[in-house]
Amino acid sequence: MKYLKFITVAVAFILMLGGNAQAVLIIDDFSDTQSLTASVPGITWDFAPGSMVGGERDLRLQLISGDFGSLKANPGSTGYLAFGLAPASIGTGRVIWDGTDGSSGLNFTGLGNLDLTETATQAGIEMKVISDDLPVIGGLQLDIYTNSGNWSTFLYNIPGGIPPAPSITVLAPWASFAIAGGLGADFSDVGMIRLSLGAAGVEALDFEVDYVKTYAPPSGVPEPATMLLFGSGLVGVYFLRKRIS
Repeated sequence: MKYLKFITVAVAFILMLGGNAQAVLIIDDFSDTQSLTASVPGITWDFAPGSMVGGERDLRLQLISGDFGSLKANPGSTGYLAFGLAPASIGTGRVIWDGTDGSSGLNFTGLGNLDLTETATQAGIEMKVISDDLPVIGGLQLDIYTNSGNWSTFLYNIPGGIPPAPSITVLAPWASFAIAGGLGADFSDVGMIRLSLGAAGVEALDFEVDYVKTYAPPSGVPEPATMLLFGSGLVGVYFLRKRIS
């Protein structure tokens, strides 16, 4: 009987550890459709409610020169963000999550003290670049604001050549963000998130981002299949010992 009690406690403990594994926070998986296009230089905006963080996504497209640019979420029900420029066109795109303000004004506290760390269980931000035709230094920039005076930034040099190269998972640990204003962002107290795409001076850039989310550090907690196997092994040991005795 004492072995059965041990097995019960051990399996329950392992299952408890597995149940405590923290789920990631999806900032945006771009499954909510939204579209911006421009045929003359200038800045255009669009605002759309949805399942993204804060309940609204603001798109900003700036066509600096040339005759066409686009910034689209979920084009053709593909579930990604697509930024594209025509040949000889230069521009930039921005995605802003600042709550349901419904305007082009930046609400630096619109997310209402959002804890991106999920009570210190998340290690940073993860993004996936699934297509990119040109290398751009600092072509992917993520800014996180606590308020208008305190914010931090992460820059990633998109490499170009995707495909045929495989997609790239970009990890931005909290420590990799540089202080850009004041004391920097408090990642457990976030008011606005902004993703910038492209760079001035780069023509005909096209690339796509699959998602933006937090990610948890490796925890060492066994996968459910591993826990089941371990628990089954303990039960087998119990019955084998009982048979021998």
